[in-house]
Amino acid sequence: MSYKVIVDSCGELTAEMKASGRFETASLGLEVGDCHIIDDESFNQAEFLKNVAECPTCPKSSCPSPETFMEGYHCDAEHVYAVTLSSELSGSYNSAVLGKNLYEEEYGEKDIYVFNSKSASVGQTLIGMKIAQCEERGMTFKEVVVAVEAYIEEQHTYFVLETLETLRKNGRLTGLKAIAATVLNIKPVMG
Repeated sequence: MSYKVIVDSCGELTAEMKASGRFETASLGLEVGDCHIIDDESFNQAEFLKNVAECPTCPKSSCPSPETFMEGYHCDAEHVYAVTLSSELSGSYNSAVLGKNLYEEEYGEKDIYVFNSKSASVGQTLIGMKIAQCEERGMTFKEVVVAVEAYIEEQHTYFVLETLETLRKNGRLTGLKAIAATVLNIKPVMG
């Protein structure tokens, strides 16, 4: 059975995943001040972080458009899966679902499923790997969906903020609290 996995660009696809031809990235957009950046193969993370540190305003992101997902669904694969950044962090999940609806309106029904990773970054990568593992075992589309949804429920994502500056810039942390946390070298663990 042929399959394809679309992961928004917050996910970290390995070189092997990229080379397989079964994985595709749907790029997010990033804005730092007046600079608009597409999170694709040309993305320079070091330059981006430097620009974020120098910019007085908070960076913004935009999810891939529904049309981007719809184009990804339009392929020869019989089973298509999308893995998005947590719906609590981004509109990527809603965009992927809308893209599925648009695809079905234009081309008809197809086995497409959108996974809300409830995670980010490598969490999305692991979900993509789980989809591939299930598909390679010969599981049906519905069996893959059930197995991967169960896998997502078992995951726990934690992260540490290296700096609280972005939280200060977007108003989620007062300047005084950010300074105090920085002086005390407090690094919150979030999940």
